[in-house]
Amino acid sequence: MVSMVGILFGAARLVMDVRQTVPTPGTQLFFRFVAAAHEHRSLGVASHFGFDQWGHFLPEHTTAAGLLDRLIHHATVVVTEGESFRMREA
Repeated sequence: MVSMVGILFGAARLVMDVRQTVPTPGTQLFFRFVAAAHEHRSLGVASHFGFDQWGHFLPEHTTAAGLLDRLIHHATVVVTEGESFRMREA
């Protein structure tokens, strides 16, 4: 059986949109994917949560810290300000 992480890892680039609280099974999948892709694939992550808020929307603070560690290592972080079109249209 092919795992979901294996399927996602097959992409050259992946852009993820973190919108809301992630349920525990989803958190583990997200963490396993980011850990597998770390330093091997290009990842783009969009979120309206600041880094200091990731521990609030992920069920485990240690998972949030591990995810952020892998996501921002060698990253270019782009922070935008102003009204969010996505949030306004939701």
